Amino acid sequence: MRIVAGTAKGRRLKTLKGMNTRPTADRIKESLFNVIYTSVKDAVVLDLFAGTGNLGCEALSRGASMVFFVDKSGLSIQTIKDNVNNLGFADRAQVYRKDVFAFLKGLSGRGPTFDLIFIDPPYGEQLLVPTIELISDMDILKDDGMVIAEHSAMDSIPQSIGQFRIKRQKMYGSTAVTFFVKDGAL
Repeated sequence: MRIVAGTAKGRRLKTLKGMNTRPTADRIKESLFNVIYTSVKDAVVLDLFAGTGNLGCEALSRGASMVFFVDKSGLSIQTIKDNVNNLGFADRAQVYRKDVFAFLKGLSGRGPTFDLIFIDPPYGEQLLVPTIELISDMDILKDDGMVIAEHSAMDSIPQSIGQFRIKRQKMYGSTAVTFFVKDGAL
């Protein structure tokens, strides 16, 4: 796993052993960032179910101003901290060891709003739709922002969830990436 582009291009990321995390493959990550490239510079980003911090670190390398990483695994949190420190991004990263739902509920009008929100929950646990519903309820995405969800290509995703609708979906074998925008956004 490596950083695909930006200031840390080509740098390797620390990974986790085993099958509990499923880092985004470089080709999927590159394709995903090709879709959102104009939205990354100076963006405030939320990386939920962050795992190794792969997507958030890529956003930092491409010019995001701040990334909030959230994962409940202590091993994941240490890996994320190691990655942002090794890449020199610690000053633009906030790392939270917390359940994603508890973190989102804790924002409740007090936290930042985000330009981009990455969601990459464990496959097979039906966490994607409830997470997007809660993001919608908390109203933490800027009007011109985007939610990017990586999930199993077998998942049936509704065309709209809360205040969001699918703008685009790309398939990569057994993986899908779905891009959501607010209703009324271009």
